Amino acid sequence: MKRVYASISFCIGTSDINEWTITDPKGHISWSSEVNSDNDMKYKPLVKMLKWWRRIHCPDSAKFPKGLTLEKIIADNLPVSDLNTENHLIGTMQNIVTAYKEDYIDKSTLPIIQDPCIDENDLLSAYSFSDFETFISKISEHLQLIAEAEPTNETWRTVLGTEFPKDDDTNASVTKAMVVATQSYLFVPHRQKPLWSLPRGAAVIINAQVGTAGGVMINLENNGAPIPKHRDLLFRALHSVKQPYYLKWQVVNTGNDAAQAACLRGGFENSSDGFINCRKEATQYTGKHYIQCFVIKDGRCVAKSKEFVISIE
Repeated sequence: MKRVYASISFCIGTSDINEWTITDPKGHISWSSEVNSDNDMKYKPLVKMLKWWRRIHCPDSAKFPKGLTLEKIIADNLPVSDLNTENHLIGTMQNIVTAYKEDYIDKSTLPIIQDPCIDENDLLSAYSFSDFETFISKISEHLQLIAEAEPTNETWRTVLGTEFPKDDDTNASVTKAMVVATQSYLFVPHRQKPLWSLPRGAAVIINAQVGTAGGVMINLENNGAPIPKHRDLLFRALHSVKQPYYLKWQVVNTGNDAAQAACLRGGFENSSDGFINCRKEATQYTGKHYIQCFVIKDGRCVAKSKEFVISIE
């Protein structure tokens, strides 16, 4: 059922198509506030980030969606709201590509973006197919960059502009040391080889959460601080592959604790029952362990994540 927003409509002139367009400013404000409230107050900050992204990356030769049109595209493609800010932005970008690339861009068709308050308004009618294709291509390009380079500060400076803060030298050194320390764990002999030829780079981001002693799920950083045993883990794959597909998860345990329990896992497993994009695990063995996700479509691996490392104390 469509929500109705009580307000007053106006007609405004458009210089680019030389026509009168119906608009409803108060209705749009009410709609935007309700979307924000329904998404844990994360919608409006996300709109600000993507409007800034548009300002930086829209070329002179194209017209990227702006204003209400961009706001509605974002609202139509929001991921679950329990993601952290970084993954909420990534998930939205991936959902936009999923929604429009295969069904519209690949078929040279411009979608209809319906005005949330005025049924007869197509918000995308003032844009050309070429404009929208360039918009989706730029989002896809930046998703690939984020997946391949990891969402570090330097990556975000490329995506969101040089106003985004730099890593200081200390943080950069710590990050480098963490990467070096992790390398030996990635090549343990019980880690099975993939069953498929792998695509270049990576196009899947893993969002991980751990249960606290009180049962509340909180977000985890890749290779972050150690977490206690006997805690629930939830891994969610963020990607832009359109269904049908299925996921394979490679879970690798390392360390003496897991070895003594004869649980040095290294094979490929399905998503947890009822969760097409999620894998449930639990912390049990002291040491470093990691999980990697592979998206399988038509018998081929079309996207993969980098390893997400968990340290258990």
